[in-house]
Amino acid sequence: MTGRYALIFWLLMPLGAWAQGPPNLEAVPGSQENTLTWNAPTVEQGDSLTCYRVYRDTAPIPDDTPADQAEKRIAELEATGESSRTFTDSGLSNGTTYHYRVTVEAGETDEGTPSCGGPNVDESSFSNRVLATPFAAVSLQITGPETPVSDPVDAGEDIEVTVEATNVPSDETVWLQYREGGRSALSEDEMTGRDGDLSALISGDRATLRGLEFKVLTLNPAGDTVRAPADGMASIRVAAETKSLSQPGGTAQIAYRLVSFPGDLEDPQLSNIFAPLGPYNPSEWRLFDGVTDENYTEAGNNLSSSVAPGEGLWFLPRSTGALSPVESRSIRTDQPFEIPLEEGWNLIGNPFAFDVPMSQVRVENTAGTLQEVFGYNGDFVNQEGGRLEPYRGYLVRISDGKSGTLVIAPGAEPASAAAASARGPDARWAVDLSAQVGQARDPV
Repeated sequence: MTGRYALIFWLLMPLGAWAQGPPNLEAVPGSQENTLTWNAPTVEQGDSLTCYRVYRDTAPIPDDTPADQAEKRIAELEATGESSRTFTDSGLSNGTTYHYRVTVEAGETDEGTPSCGGPNVDESSFSNRVLATPFAAVSLQITGPETPVSDPVDAGEDIEVTVEATNVPSDETVWLQYREGGRSALSEDEMTGRDGDLSALISGDRATLRGLEFKVLTLNPAGDTVRAPADGMASIRVAAETKSLSQPGGTAQIAYRLVSFPGDLEDPQLSNIFAPLGPYNPSEWRLFDGVTDENYTEAGNNLSSSVAPGEGLWFLPRSTGALSPVESRSIRTDQPFEIPLEEGWNLIGNPFAFDVPMSQVRVENTAGTLQEVFGYNGDFVNQEGGRLEPYRGYLVRISDGKSGTLVIAPGAEPASAAAASARGPDARWAVDLSAQVGQARDPV
């Protein structure tokens, strides 16, 4: 009796349906195309896969024998590996929904080498059903300010960001996300407008010497993020005044300070920056701007020279006072800043108007490593594990006295940056360093 039921069941099986179709068929829409992927089915020992067959219609494909739906077959793919389990159906009409199913053919290897459509193969039943609707490509094009980096905008003024948006779904929003240079948290505003021309304002109180950076984003009908720029952030440079620079006066070496100025100064001549102190007078104030044979060169002898972004200076006023703010322009924050380093010690500064953790400082173009970075506040302070602060200068040396390039990456500051601080010299280090400014010398 059991054998009779088994025979009846076998006779009722659809002809040519030796197994279930390929599992986990999926469809992802694109512009005028849909991309299908699926997994390979399990076959019996002695059988081998020959090809996959793709079926498409604008209506659901029924659970018939695949041979009865042959007119809906659009592709045959040799079953040669993982790459054969994907298919892009192109040349479609955007907005039209397409339905898909996939089958697989297999044959017994002991009956000869099976081939797709050959006499010794069987086609499986259909896979699961999927559907997808191609859509027009969604794009965002920033039209203002310039990207990847703008001409400087004035500090304190509102900044209008404008975008040409194409094919954004009616139920999706285009967002402007922005932050000040060195910040981690992003502010977000909805962009508004009509006919694909959208805009949003960044309040002028965010436009400082830190600079600004932004991106624009939305979703396409598939739920994928579309953004401009495609990677990273667009940088907005800001023209602003530096802070006034003050320090205690004195004549001893502990009164010296390493200083620098963030940004790209509008008039970088030393005579302009230090004009409030009057004509150069070594008995009233002193200035040193370079290292030659382990000694510093006195910049006061040539105040017509200029200070470059990322350059440090030794400064000592006899009397306590302040340098007036000077006009500067923020350094772009969408790329690292590079400072060439000579052999031996170098005087450098942080070119950005915000703290940069030492974890974001490295050297390139050298066989050496970033061996030592020291600040000075009356004592030399090892910056390892600390940060580079704006308005301060630093002594830097590559190992073995090699030359190279110092790279300062202006990434977002870590949450703990406000609490981070430079630590004192490590007793395990054997540092041979001395600071000499005129007659002042401080061996470490």
